[in-house]
Amino acid sequence: MLADTGLNSSGVAASKVGGSLVKRDANADNLVIYYPLQTDLIDQKGGSDGTISRSTTGTYIDGQSNLVKTATANNPRFERGGLLLESAATQYLLHTNDPSNAAWSLNSNVTLSQDGTIAPDGNATAWKVQATANGAAYIAQDRGANAANSMRYWAKKGNIDEISHSISSDTIVDQGSNDNVALTDEWQEIDQAAASASDTALVACNADRVSGSATAGDYFYFWECNIQDTDFPTSTINSTTTATTRNAESCVLDHTNLPAWGDPQTIEFDFIPMGDRGGNQQLFIVTGDTNPRAAIMTAAEVLVLQFGSNQISSGAGTLTYGQKHTAKMVSDGANFEGFLDGVSLGTAAVSGVAGTPSAITLNGGVGYFNISEFKVWNV
Repeated sequence: MLADTGLNSSGVAASKVGGSLVKRDANADNLVIYYPLQTDLIDQKGGSDGTISRSTTGTYIDGQSNLVKTATANNPRFERGGLLLESAATQYLLHTNDPSNAAWSLNSNVTLSQDGTIAPDGNATAWKVQATANGAAYIAQDRGANAANSMRYWAKKGNIDEISHSISSDTIVDQGSNDNVALTDEWQEIDQAAASASDTALVACNADRVSGSATAGDYFYFWECNIQDTDFPTSTINSTTTATTRNAESCVLDHTNLPAWGDPQTIEFDFIPMGDRGGNQQLFIVTGDTNPRAAIMTAAEVLVLQFGSNQISSGAGTLTYGQKHTAKMVSDGANFEGFLDGVSLGTAAVSGVAGTPSAITLNGGVGYFNISEFKVWNV
């Protein structure tokens, strides 16, 4: 096994070499790049600040306040799990947080009101969805002829603790057949991926019990509903009169202190996969490497670590959405070893052509994840 460089239980960097544990703090000479990516894009080892490229606004759940906030174009979004990075997504519903608008359909058993309940963004913009009579009670919106794939909305408990929803091509007639969702006193993001992309899909949040029928007076709270063109819904996108696209983003870190391709080095970072994107998610890549140093997450929840022309992979399903993982590559210049959550994934030869690095790029392609604690050692 090659040297396993990481953090010990006390939070200090460490290297296990020949069975001995050598402690290193964040100022150790061998740690040459360190971006915590918790509240800023600063390299603690003196390199240039990281930069975000995203030409549109983007929402996120702020890691300090736990409120939904909006970042302006080309500004970072820091959640509890670190820096949020996403690829592009288009949201098709209109007036996503105004179910009283004519774009929405309410059946005759529903009334809407705003009673001052605080929404996930910290404002009194939540909607009370209440049944006025016994029977099916729902709000719905036809999202039109668009290739949408997934749904996300926010809900919390009123005087009922369960609702149902659907995303399908059928008119809603049997509420009991839809997916039932347990509610709590806290706001929840509720997600669903569609079985197919239909041109006439509807989305409904129903004040219905498991039986498929509400009782007069039943109510719950609702905020911001999305239908997105993604295999799994991404962060909330607010729309009013037209479909809205959040453009793809990436983060570029300073590569100046990055060890040369064929020199000993250790690259380590934490990440939280947030959802299936229907393809490979590029966690990082050293831009300019002809045969790159890179880490990829596949749609089969597999971590792929690449150093040169060879790759090391974890088993299918070893990554868990919503769970923090630690990835690591350790190279002695001739061979490299991959680690996932401290467990070796095996070794492979460092081979191929080096190239000339120009940047360390996070989320250079499809992606939806939090990333933090990006570190590079020159051993």
